[in-house]
Amino acid sequence: MKKIFITLMGVCLAFGACTNDEDETPKKEEGTKTENADDMPEYKWQPAKAIQLDAASKAVNEGMKAFAWKLFGQVMNGEKGKDVLVSPYSLEADLSVLLCGLQGETRQELLGVMGLTNAGETDINRYITTMDKGIAEADNMTRFTSAYSLWYNQSARLNPTFGEKIENGYGVEVYPVRFGKETTDKINAWCAEKTGDRIQHFLDKTEPDELMHLLNAVYFRSNWADHFDNVEARPFAAADGGQQTVETMWETFNGTASYAQKEGYVMAGVPFNNGAFEMFFVLPDEDKTLSQVAAQIVKQAPDVAGMETAATLRLYVPKFESEYSMDLNGALKALGCQKMFSEGKDFQLFENVEMPVSQVLQKTFLKIDEKGAEAAAVTDIKMLTADPDASQPKLITVDLNRPFIYGIVEKSTGLPLFIGSKGKI
Repeated sequence: MKKIFITLMGVCLAFGACTNDEDETPKKEEGTKTENADDMPEYKWQPAKAIQLDAASKAVNEGMKAFAWKLFGQVMNGEKGKDVLVSPYSLEADLSVLLCGLQGETRQELLGVMGLTNAGETDINRYITTMDKGIAEADNMTRFTSAYSLWYNQSARLNPTFGEKIENGYGVEVYPVRFGKETTDKINAWCAEKTGDRIQHFLDKTEPDELMHLLNAVYFRSNWADHFDNVEARPFAAADGGQQTVETMWETFNGTASYAQKEGYVMAGVPFNNGAFEMFFVLPDEDKTLSQVAAQIVKQAPDVAGMETAATLRLYVPKFESEYSMDLNGALKALGCQKMFSEGKDFQLFENVEMPVSQVLQKTFLKIDEKGAEAAAVTDIKMLTADPDASQPKLITVDLNRPFIYGIVEKSTGLPLFIGSKGKI
């Protein structure tokens, strides 16, 4: 039996959707309970629920997937060798709410950047609300939430049309406030509540001259369909050339994991619970760097949810925890989003106030261990009140013992929810 050893140079985390094909869902006996980590509730196993999208929503989904990879690529380019972790879905959800108050050239520019040029406001709203609900219901043993809030300066008057759209369309919690320490504490408490306490200190402070903070928070937690039963100390070749010894979990999966070999890299995927979600890993060939492969996959926007099931796959994955924070202004501007940050005339969020966005901030968290994965993100769109700036199956082995890309994907739609890289444990 031939063994293929693969070492991941980068890791991508994305959420993907399950297909309707029953043979692609890991088999478990109905009515059994999963072994849950820590305080994960125990539920009876149920088959994955594929998210059903109409034609317009499918078109939006394709744009969102392409934007997710472009965002990841731009963030990686800007960080030059640092580990990154972004939640494209959280940003897309937050921008979708913002679009309810945009018109004219600024709206069209943002739609173009997001790959949604032909999408109407109703199409985008229906897609996001369908995804929020569908992701939450895809696996009854997985926790997923997506929450929204708008905190705005009480001296401003919210445009009633915008307010109605976001409250009725997205369930946004709306709070007129006086910005300062008390409001900062309330916003941070909201973020902590919506992310399972994984993102507790989101903002350092808020100032009286701030106009609004439009927030989205997503939280994901799930157990592997098959736990990693083995943990051992193994070498990891860091991106900076250093050598590390790291706690590495490994398991041999028989017919439940997925695998794909591409030019310059390989991909492997491990399902959670009923198979509705999968964590994917991208491992560059030994003669390729993480940056080279990242640039390649950003152009290809690979179908990380469409890998074939491997008959036998042995996967080695370092246990790790990542936290990341980034001002996304530069990445969005580099992707072509200029007017949103410089012109206020197309903003209809408030009465008699035409202010552009001053900052788009995102903080993320991800942790994986033998039992499963936990991930969280908060995205904040901020405005100021003044201008800002064979028969015997071959054993395939994937060994994440060097830098890699990782992600979590909802499989039925293929939409990445998180994408990250890991060059040092």
